[in-house]
This record gives sequence, C-alpha cells and structure tokens, in this order.
Amino acid sequence: MEFNKAQVIALVLAPMVTGSVSFVASLTLIIMIRRSTVKLSTIYRRLIFGLIVSNLIFSIGQLTSSFPAHNGTIWGAIGNDVSCDIQGFISVIGLCGAVLYSLSLSVYFLCATKDNLSHQQIKKRIEPFLHIFPLIYALFGGIFIYATQNFTSSGPMICWIDSSSFLFFMFVAGPVVLVFIASCLITTCILRTNRLHTQNAKNHRSAVISAGTTQKQEHPDSVSSTSRFCVNCKPMCCIQFCQSNTQQHNASESIGPLDAYLNSRPLRVTLQMRKDIYNRGIAYIIGYLMTYTFSVIFYLVNGFTDSTPFALLLLSRITLPLQGLFNILIYTYPHANSYHRNNDTYSWFRAFWEVFKSGGDSDEVRVSRRRSSQRQRDLVLQQSQMNARRNTRGTITSEIEDGKFEFIEEDKEEQKEVSNFLM
Repeated sequence: MEFNKAQVIALVLAPMVTGSVSFVASLTLIIMIRRSTVKLSTIYRRLIFGLIVSNLIFSIGQLTSSFPAHNGTIWGAIGNDVSCDIQGFISVIGLCGAVLYSLSLSVYFLCATKDNLSHQQIKKRIEPFLHIFPLIYALFGGIFIYATQNFTSSGPMICWIDSSSFLFFMFVAGPVVLVFIASCLITTCILRTNRLHTQNAKNHRSAVISAGTTQKQEHPDSVSSTSRFCVNCKPMCCIQFCQSNTQQHNASESIGPLDAYLNSRPLRVTLQMRKDIYNRGIAYIIGYLMTYTFSVIFYLVNGFTDSTPFALLLLSRITLPLQGLFNILIYTYPHANSYHRNNDTYSWFRAFWEVFKSGGDSDEVRVSRRRSSQRQRDLVLQQSQMNARRNTRGTITSEIEDGKFEFIEEDKEEQKEVSNFLM
C-alpha cells in the first residue's frame, strides 16, 4: 500500500516526538537512580536500570527517524549505509533488550508474590538469569544482523529488518509476541495469588480470634494452645504468633492484644506493602502491553491480509517508543502520591520534583497539621475500640507495652523484607 506525502511525513515525525519524550524520561530515571542512596543495591533497581537503558537506546534509534536512511529513499532521509546500519543495530538491541527485560521484571514480581521465595533467594538463584538472557540475546541479535547486512531502509520501518525474513521473527516479532502472551499469563497468576492471599489473611484472622474467644469462654483458666498465626503468604506477609513454654499466656490475656495487633498499624503497613508489590508488577505489565499492542496487531493484520493499514501503522509508530515514559510514571507515582497525600500544600508537580531529588528513596516528608490531626483522631478511635473490648471480653493485661508479644518485632522484620521488593 502506497502512502501519500502527508501520511509519510506523519509516519516520520511520530516516532521523533514520542522517541524524544521516552529518551528524556529514561534519562531522567537513570539520573534519579544515580542520585539515590539505594542506587543499584536491590533487585528491583537493577532490573529497572537494565530496562530503562534498553529503552534509552531504542529511543535514540526512534527519535532519529528517517534521517539515517539512505538519501532519497524516504522523506527526510540524508544518510548512507553506515548510518542506516548503526540505526538498525541500536534499534534491534534496544527493542530486544527492552522486551526481554520487561519479561525479567514480570518474572521478578511473580517470584516476589510466591510463598516460598525470599528476597535473598531470588537474588542468588534467579536474578543472574534475569540479566544474562536479555543482554546476551539482544547483543547477539544486533551483531548477527549487522554482520549479515540485513538492515534495510525500505518500507515504513526505516533502517530495520525485512518483516518477511526469519531474522525479524527471531529477534523482533517472536520475542515481542511471546513476552506479550507471557505477560498476560503472569498478570493472571499475580491477580490470582493476590486474591488467595487476601482471602487467607481474612480467614486466618477470623479463625484466630474465634478460637481465642471460644477457648476463653470454655476454659477461662487454661493456657492458650495457639502457637502460630500465619496468613500463608510468606515472605510477603507472614506473621508469626509464637509462644514458648515460658511465655505462654491465658486465652483471656491473649485475646485483647492479639485482636489489637491484627488491627495495628504494623500489620496494615505490611499488608499495604504487599498490595503495592502486586499493583506495581501489574502496572509494568500494562505499560508493556500499551507499548506493543498496536505493533502486534499491525503485523498480524499485515501478515494475514497483506495490507498496510495507515491508522494501525501510525498508532504503532506513536506507542512503540513510549515504554520509557510509562516506566518513569510507574516508578515515581507511588512516591509522588505519598508526598501529595501527606502534604496538602504539595502540588503534583512539586511532589514529582521531590521524588526526583530524593531518587525515589523515601516518602518521609513533613506532615501537615491536617494530616497530623487525622492521625490523632485515628489513635483516639483505636484506643476507644480497645477500651470497648476490655468491657466486653474482660481485663486485658499490658502484654504489648511489656514486650511480651514478640511477634510485633517479627512483623517489623517482615516489613523490612517486603520493602526490599519495592525499593
């Protein structure tokens, strides 16, 4: 299908605009990580860094658009064989690296939601493969295609691989489609795991309180046999309620503090952090799908009907370089939202600016008086609820204040473990 001059100009200018936006976004995210104190000390930061570097490389190939193509082959082309090969090389390694690092990031978040994998286990057993495979495959593909002189400036994808060749399927279409399918499956698994963990947490919480209440009514002087309380979602939110023989308590003593703990801030923070992991993992997958959906649809339509729909091609040219923009939005939004929520005087722009200066390390800022008053009201409400439990369930000793309930400290360690997945 032949395009008129206006359509050709639109196809040339579209990736220049979106490629420039993605380039600035990726470069900004790299600067943020460099400015942070955490830098590349966590798995999440390292995988994000690999992804944004790949996006940065691919954005360079896209924002140059038709300029490196052979002179006279397309509107705006002023290049030669060397410039065309360079653009094709960086576009292939950038695209292939970004696609495979997106898969690595999805696999990481899937592992982070599993019951039997801790942050250290993922770091030792899985992370090396999450870096080695994208790097080797992308570099091998770019070098091999360059060495065999398969980059061409013909067609709408200037200085690219012939879409009918096996190399195009091997290093571009194949990885994009396979990761596209894998991302959908991983999203389903993460959503299912989140639903199961949430339901298990509710069931175990109700079971522990119900068991303690029944035991208090039937055996008010007996020793509690409750030895463990776990929401079956280790390492994400495993709360152990362990009582040794020397630290056992009466059911009448344990009901109040346990109930208070189940509604306490440390538990809510841990549950919220676990929820953030699910949401962030799904957000990166959605960003990938938004980037490559139109490209996948275009090549499917082009392959089966042998036509080149202009609208689909233009949409694919617009969205293909935008993963860098999606990445910085997903990376900074939780932190900016925290700044904006805790400080009424902060605009969204200032919140993002504070995140940029801190590198996304911390959301701790001065809390406004309104927020402080709200927290005081929450504390008063919580205290009144505990007083009501004292009146209805009997006297509650101050085990929490005396430090007898050590599971609260264990939950703080759990919060630290969960935070490793998000930093």
